[in-house]
Amino acid sequence: MSDAINDAAGAFADIPISPLVFDLDGDGLELSSLANSPAHFDLDNDGFAEETGWVNADDGFLVRDLNSSGTIDNQNEMFGEDASGSAWAKLAVYDTNNDTTISGGERDALRIWRDLNQNGKTDSGELFTLQDAGIASINLYEFGANATIEGHEVDGSGQWTMTSGGTIRNYYDVFFQVDQINSWFIGDGVTAPDIDLDTLFLPLSRGYGAIKSLHLAASDNAGLKASLENLMTTTSYSTLNDQIFDVLYEWAGVDTVLPAAGGDFVDGRTLEFLEHLGDSEYLKFSWSGDATEPQYPEPASWVIDAFISAFAELKSRLLVQSAFSGVFINSYYDFTQDKLVFGENLDFYLSRAAGLAPESEVESPWYWSEIANIIVQNSTAFGLSEGAAKAQVDAYAGYTVEVWDNYLQGTSGGEEWVGSSGRDYILSGDGNDKTLGYGNSDHIELGMGNDTAFGGEGNDTLYGDAGDDQIYGDYANDLLFGGDGNDRLIGDRFLDETGNDTLYGGGGNDYLKSSYGNNILFGEAGKDSLTGGNGSNTLVGGADADKLYLDNNAFDLIKYTAVSDSTVVISGTSITRTNADYLQYFEDGVDKIDLSALGFSALTTNSTTLFNQVRAVNSGGYTHVVNDQTGFGFYFHSDDLLSQIDASDFIFANPSATITGTANADSLTGGAAINDVMSGLAGVDTLKGGTGDDTLNGGAGADYLYGEAGADIFTIATLSDSAITGNAFDRILDFENGIDTIDLSALDFYGITSASVTTPGLLRYYLNSGGTITYLKSDQVDFMISINGNHMSNLDASDFSFGGQAPNFVYGTASAESLIGGSASEALYGLAGNDTLKGGNGHDTLEGGAGADRLYGEIGQDVFRIQEVSHSVNSSGAYDIIYGFENGLDKIDLTGLGFTAFVAGAPGAGQLAASLNSGGTVTYIKSDTATNFLISIDGNHLAAIDASDFIFGPVSMFTGTAGNDSLTGGTGGDGLFAFAGDDTLQGGDGADTLIGGVGFDRLYGGAGADHFKFTSVSHSLNVSGQYDRIYDFEDGVDKIDLSGLGFTTLVAGTPGVGQLRVTVNSDSSWTYIKSDTATNFLIAIQGDVLADLDVEDFIFG
Repeated sequence: MSDAINDAAGAFADIPISPLVFDLDGDGLELSSLANSPAHFDLDNDGFAEETGWVNADDGFLVRDLNSSGTIDNQNEMFGEDASGSAWAKLAVYDTNNDTTISGGERDALRIWRDLNQNGKTDSGELFTLQDAGIASINLYEFGANATIEGHEVDGSGQWTMTSGGTIRNYYDVFFQVDQINSWFIGDGVTAPDIDLDTLFLPLSRGYGAIKSLHLAASDNAGLKASLENLMTTTSYSTLNDQIFDVLYEWAGVDTVLPAAGGDFVDGRTLEFLEHLGDSEYLKFSWSGDATEPQYPEPASWVIDAFISAFAELKSRLLVQSAFSGVFINSYYDFTQDKLVFGENLDFYLSRAAGLAPESEVESPWYWSEIANIIVQNSTAFGLSEGAAKAQVDAYAGYTVEVWDNYLQGTSGGEEWVGSSGRDYILSGDGNDKTLGYGNSDHIELGMGNDTAFGGEGNDTLYGDAGDDQIYGDYANDLLFGGDGNDRLIGDRFLDETGNDTLYGGGGNDYLKSSYGNNILFGEAGKDSLTGGNGSNTLVGGADADKLYLDNNAFDLIKYTAVSDSTVVISGTSITRTNADYLQYFEDGVDKIDLSALGFSALTTNSTTLFNQVRAVNSGGYTHVVNDQTGFGFYFHSDDLLSQIDASDFIFANPSATITGTANADSLTGGAAINDVMSGLAGVDTLKGGTGDDTLNGGAGADYLYGEAGADIFTIATLSDSAITGNAFDRILDFENGIDTIDLSALDFYGITSASVTTPGLLRYYLNSGGTITYLKSDQVDFMISINGNHMSNLDASDFSFGGQAPNFVYGTASAESLIGGSASEALYGLAGNDTLKGGNGHDTLEGGAGADRLYGEIGQDVFRIQEVSHSVNSSGAYDIIYGFENGLDKIDLTGLGFTAFVAGAPGAGQLAASLNSGGTVTYIKSDTATNFLISIDGNHLAAIDASDFIFGPVSMFTGTAGNDSLTGGTGGDGLFAFAGDDTLQGGDGADTLIGGVGFDRLYGGAGADHFKFTSVSHSLNVSGQYDRIYDFEDGVDKIDLSGLGFTTLVAGTPGVGQLRVTVNSDSSWTYIKSDTATNFLIAIQGDVLADLDVEDFIFG
């Protein structure tokens, strides 16, 4: 039986049951212990056969077959002590002549049951008349017998006389040990239960105590059956706990019990559920007498601990068979072992969980929390500790999933709630409630009403609502929210409760205090009182006139976030303080007041202030700090601080300055600790920002830019401001990766690449020959920047602000159609058919696919891509025509077709040449006759076109079939294309391109800068056995080409549409690249390369 269920029932003691046992062979009473007994029998007459200690086969029970069934069905047909009387009193009923002896005809209705096979059932040949058992008479006199045999208490004894020889032997009143929870439903022992066959396809579980097996209970209870059916189809993960409560309470038949029936601290349904589970009543000693419900928080917590042990086990059992059956396929509940059996490994299930996770911000956290609960509850089934199993859940979820041990939901009445020793999630409901989180880190939400809540031990989060609440964090580091109403929030009250607490008052006039630790107090709206206590505290009064009490033993910080938070009215020398904050116990030279968010940057001694200044002034017996322009102001507890207050008591905003050059060569220098905005304008300028977070824009000309200290921004507003022509590009002399930013937001670039040739919208970065300067260059437009130093390993997209947009994607069909792009950069794919593709504005990629296609790049730097030789062949009506091609700007991408050179004469294998039609109006790009490749370009480009207008790809081509292929490249740059099947591709030496195609492919790039290219999302899906594996990826050398798949970036958390996330499995043997669950794309890379992979390892767009 499940350990968790046993633990739950352990809170309620087993009740010993007493039948009369006869020593038939005169060798003493022989019993089996509870642990060694094979028998289940209904010893308490409740229709459930409980596991019980038992009598050995050579002794027997005194019984009576009251219903003439030929079997002994329950304890009613035995003699033993129960609520109706003692065993001897029951037996005396058969002494019709009142001679204190059962003899003669008085014996006729009595039997001896010898359970010969020890199965707890009355089988043929086991019931004997007293005459057949050799019993002449039974003396009704009771002797004392205080003994314990095999754990069973023997409470009394009597004597009986044998028919043979008149020998006297003994019988005993034995109180057997019984495991009430380990029971099976038997009913009256005669009538078989009716089973609704539909219930066998719903979640299953054996019964316990006085609770039937789930399918039997559901057969009798239409409401329970309906609840189980709802659980099978629900996607409301945020309400799963409520649904499980409904199922458990209906299963135990306690759903109509009033919550108040459990007393002040425990839900009555919870208490009675446990009583039914253990088939015993709650009974605890109290000073006012034995109590039938918990009288104090501590025993209440014991009851709740018992309940959540059962709740967690049963919830995971039910959910695996219902709401999460799509995740936990090949899993089932085993009646004999009383546990779930999982047929797959943990990675398999978590991969499915990630694939089925909801996108809803409300449902997703609850979904993952329940997945985590199931995995942690059954961690041993996967050979893991709870911590290791939870870590794997977090890895697949992409964040640390909250797991709750206990969930409690209140009603609209005023109630008292006590949490467990575990992590509680408590919703107290409306009404004036009192809630104690008790042990561990709890989440408590108070409803409407004037509530009181105590976090107890652990790092607790407590939320008030409307009403005047009293909220106490107690021990450790707590987070308290008052909500609306006039609330009282206390982080900790006593020295041993020290923690670093954060308190939010919310609406209303609140009282906030945390006596110990380093605390943060936010008064928010209303006239609040904030007291920091010992430690270094931060006090933020918020809106309205607040009272802020500092501690004089440590550094405290008063922080303002809006001018309107504390205002005064200044009239000459008079100051009205109606909406101003009051500060008490401020220590000059120790505490500080933070005004940085308000834009104030100085304390002045003038009689009036500028917009960015404050001044100190006495009025009406108090020292004030005010700003005359905005009306901001607060005051201290006395007027004796005027001579002490100086700028060191404040945290001001960093001042800023605007410095502008001329059309000539300027040398501009920023100030110390100032955020300067510097514009060089025209000329060869030198800009030095100095200390502070500066913005430097050199303008036109070859400018020299020094950010110096601080997080600086280097801005280039137009392409001509940093041109290659005439070496008129800007030089950044002290760029700090991860701190400084290069602002290109006014330009059309959208990313950087280390590729040897860029496509429009990308900047290529590379080193000079000496390795001392990093260049950023466009191959399509006249633009370049240089950065002093080697930044090749550090530079990434996060160092830039881009203004361009990564390409969008437009797909055609197998028919002829027209695809028209917009103003953005797009990728248009015609697929089959004679298509017309028009890129429009932006830097577009056009791929006609099969058929005779017409391709118009139009405005922007465009790429015309042909994926297969057969897509444009030298045959009438079978080749593509390019319109509006701009030499030196647009590109023709022939990657993977085997072409390597552009020649002037007749082309050989792997070569292309240009020629004109007879009218000189069309340029033809032709291969050798064997390859039979042809492209047509509208217009005469014969003199202008050269190899720089093309993107060539690998030298050798290796193609597979629709089966399982093994392709191996040579020493050069090869193209390996496997098509369908589970293929193995080995590139060998050289810069190879590997395309696995459909199926489970194994990709080995070998030496050289290799490209692992994926042409469809469906070629590597997040399904076991359907994703590709890369075995030798070299970070910074190889590339994963996902162009055309719609992905644009990597993210650290859960990926959205167009995003990918990198994770590592539990033993760091594989790195996974995953998309959002709807796209369901996955690639695996052997080894742990999580720390190395970034956007530069991918080709997006």
